[in-house]
Amino acid sequence: MREFNTSGPNNPDIHFTVMRETLLQKAEEQITRPADPKGGRYFTLYAPRQTGKTTFVEQLMKRLDRQQFFPALISVESLSGLEEFDFYAGLGNRLDRMGNFPFAIPAMSRRRDFENFLSALKTQLPQKLCLIIDEFDGVTGPYLGELLHLFRLIYHARGQKYNLHSLILIGVRNLTEINLEHASPFNTNDEIRLSSFTRAETLDLMGQYEAESGQLFAPEVKERIYYETQGQPGLVNALCKRMVEDLNPGLDKIIGPELANEAVERFIRVEISKNVSNILDKAREEEEHIIELFNTGAKIEFHIDTEWQKFLWVHGVIDVDDAGGKEKYIKFSCPLYQKKLYFFFKPQIDEMRYYVPLEVSYKSFLFPDGALNLLALLQAYQAYVNRRGKKAFAHARKRKDGRYVEAAYHYSLDTFLSAAMLRLGGRCDVEFPTGNGKVDIFLLHRGRKYILEVKNFVDEDQISDAKEQAVRYAVSEGLREAYLVVFSEVHPRETLTASFEENLENTAVKSVLINVNFARVASPKKRRTSPRKAPAKRRRAGR
Repeated sequence: MREFNTSGPNNPDIHFTVMRETLLQKAEEQITRPADPKGGRYFTLYAPRQTGKTTFVEQLMKRLDRQQFFPALISVESLSGLEEFDFYAGLGNRLDRMGNFPFAIPAMSRRRDFENFLSALKTQLPQKLCLIIDEFDGVTGPYLGELLHLFRLIYHARGQKYNLHSLILIGVRNLTEINLEHASPFNTNDEIRLSSFTRAETLDLMGQYEAESGQLFAPEVKERIYYETQGQPGLVNALCKRMVEDLNPGLDKIIGPELANEAVERFIRVEISKNVSNILDKAREEEEHIIELFNTGAKIEFHIDTEWQKFLWVHGVIDVDDAGGKEKYIKFSCPLYQKKLYFFFKPQIDEMRYYVPLEVSYKSFLFPDGALNLLALLQAYQAYVNRRGKKAFAHARKRKDGRYVEAAYHYSLDTFLSAAMLRLGGRCDVEFPTGNGKVDIFLLHRGRKYILEVKNFVDEDQISDAKEQAVRYAVSEGLREAYLVVFSEVHPRETLTASFEENLENTAVKSVLINVNFARVASPKKRRTSPRKAPAKRRRAGR
């Protein structure tokens, strides 16, 4: 039986494989172009890492008629940063070792050598050369501009002096995003962005396992895997591999939701994945902006010309939320990445000894029947913040204006509730229902779920909308009560113990205001009634 692949290109003979027929057909048409007598197109194929670029190219090469076309796939990954002589020497070496040419490739040391090689192929190679260069966006030497100019020159003369029918440059970035300070952009190319699996492709991949093993995934498991990964190929394969190889209850049993939960939790909290490690590395470079994305207020508009947004989008950390309207907003690429980033940037908060007074037992937050009294627990958090003031957020990152980033409040509340649930035999976790940074906290205690909406106060209209949203969320979960925690930087310090209970659409909504308005109030200066300095004493004569 084949298997889910998490390392290297897919081999359809031994790995479950999604055949991206529409994109493959588009790429094949770019190469063959029978209506163009000069030859095929030069284009870029780009996508974040572990999206299946190499697998896609290998599938593409198999579709080409080898009597007519000669596809040569090479990688220049290790040639980044070399001097011109070493770069072209390495390029020639890779053409010789990896290109599978029927003859030896001459030594190269400069651009002219590479140009002469492509010219000689006009007579040496009967097929049309389709050159595919992987990791091309990593080439950084000053000779890059000259190399792209050469490709441009050959493109306009292809079929005449040179044999380079088609050229595919593969990388994380599109070629037009490479900064060429002293060269004109290579503007003769088209582009193909290799996206994540669609829902149908994700289900198809999982269906291949079902057909060969006879074991089924529960329908909700298939939906969960697509939801958590949004079809990111590396993640889909990794989670499926974990469920069927390490957590499998037996081929005669259905893979149910509890296994999916365990696979996701282990992926977020325990495992070290190449895929996720790369995402964390890129996110670390834009840590300040990532933290700002965990903001429950206004969405952040997406603009590809904003450098930090383009960087994170190119590397697959964020995506564009196209959900209606002309406006485009930022969202995290998938919930699994968002959860991983939330915990990755969560600071170590050593405040547990201050959470409740020594004379208070955590059991006081339980009703007589043992059920959780969440309102009392939230009021205890309110009292903790009131006692500790700024010290409760000593861990927090601040904005340039000196205010705390909103994520600091979420992390503080999350840590407090996690500590309480640990004492009470429950569990605290977070959900990201929209992908654009919104954080919901939920608690599990004695088989019962409690949900909390967390907001940073803007105005009363926003709070009214938040209550309605909390009610909809509660109803969707079959609950009769919802909780709203509002952090406010604008309410006066006298408002320290505010909490409210109301009934909306037969749902109890319980709200707690956490006052984080720590602005120092200046005391009025007293008018001086005495001179700043006492008059100097006159020195006695004779001293």
